[in-house]
Amino acid sequence: MVGSVCWHRSSSADRRLDPVLVCDPGDAPALADLCGADAALVVHYGAEPRYAIVDAGALFPWAVGRVEREGARPGRAARAAEAAAAADRARPRRDRGAAEKRTAAARLAGVGTQKRGIVPGAALAKRRKLAAAAAPPPKPEPEPAREPAAPRRKRRAGTLPPSAAAPRRVSPRLAAAEPAVAAAPRRRSPKARLELYRARGTWPDGARVGRGHGQPYLQPAYADLIRSGRKTWEGRANAGWLTKVRADDSITFKVTTRGAERVVARALEVRAFDTFEAMLDHCGLDACLPGCATVAAGAKIYRSFGCFDGRSYADVEAEHGVVAIRVLPLDFYED
Repeated sequence: MVGSVCWHRSSSADRRLDPVLVCDPGDAPALADLCGADAALVVHYGAEPRYAIVDAGALFPWAVGRVEREGARPGRAARAAEAAAAADRARPRRDRGAAEKRTAAARLAGVGTQKRGIVPGAALAKRRKLAAAAAPPPKPEPEPAREPAAPRRKRRAGTLPPSAAAPRRVSPRLAAAEPAVAAAPRRRSPKARLELYRARGTWPDGARVGRGHGQPYLQPAYADLIRSGRKTWEGRANAGWLTKVRADDSITFKVTTRGAERVVARALEVRAFDTFEAMLDHCGLDACLPGCATVAAGAKIYRSFGCFDGRSYADVEAEHGVVAIRVLPLDFYED
């Protein structure tokens, strides 16, 4: 096969075929000892010709390799190498690969950019393995000497550490803003105030905190009026929790259509009346229903409401009368 232009496949999984020229082992004496029945010396065609030891079983005749490469799309370098190999086949067998052999021999001898003693292919791996086995084990590097740590000075009792004694440096702009931030106290929520008053047992004026009434419903418009202080009296039909409410009790109203919003208030005064008209006359129309024009219109608004048991305010009014509660939202209390 010496002097034949063939195709070489580097691995069984690789479909790429490279054109090579089978050379005599005497062309590269440095690689002659690696040649044998199963290993052949070849030179690769292309821009950078080089000698290599390849498996003889991975070499294909020119015609067979052309059939194997049908349908492949080689790159520019592969097409140039194939053209050089095809042109070399037209020359006599003794003249084939003359330029490629010279370049490959120069690379093998260390001329140009190839380092001396570096052999491509299996020879390179073999030489590296032998060199690693013959090399002595590396000596451990000595650790750098460490300077002894400075002794810690004991602090006298009653003195502050340097970090605490050193004054804190603050920019003039932040120093001017700090008093304003510190002067603004954090306000408690009405629910937190109620918990505080229950824990103390007394309201801020010293009156004893009564029982709590949990979450009767309140329309959003009336909730806003109570919070603003315009609506000071809450009137309802005398049924359910209204029969047990007393002065100094706490009431937590649940605002409808507003999810978890609550109005927490204190019952300052509780009065019972026979009719809504009597309640509005005594407590004041604007204090019960701000913005309402007449007492008759206000009584009509109250009688349009209903109870949870299905009775209307008009039915309960006729049987048990009505109740008016003077409320004070806990938003008005100072912490």
